[in-house]
Amino acid sequence: MRTAPAKPAVLAALLLLGGAAAGPAAASTLTDPTAPNPRGQGGAQGGADAGLTWTRVTENRREAVINGIRVTEGDRLGGVRILRIRHGAVMIETASGRSTLRLQPNRIKQRP
Repeated sequence: MRTAPAKPAVLAALLLLGGAAAGPAAASTLTDPTAPNPRGQGGAQGGADAGLTWTRVTENRREAVINGIRVTEGDRLGGVRILRIRHGAVMIETASGRSTLRLQPNRIKQRP
């Protein structure tokens, strides 16, 4: 005997009920995949604490987003000065010296 496939509305209701039955403790362990990178929230301090999200380099403009804030070359972000913006990297200067923030490599698997 074959059973009919479950309808999307039924599956959605089961997921919602299952989440409600687990209570707030289970919901607090889930992370939002669309949330900004939490590494460095609370201001850029440079080095490993700063989170570089993206860079854009065109003929007329060089900009980047660090810890959710859009910056251009020469800007200051807290105690950090933005020296140079390149494709995928930003050179910064702090009181402790210069360092380079780099975008994380794309880790999405592709078919061979």
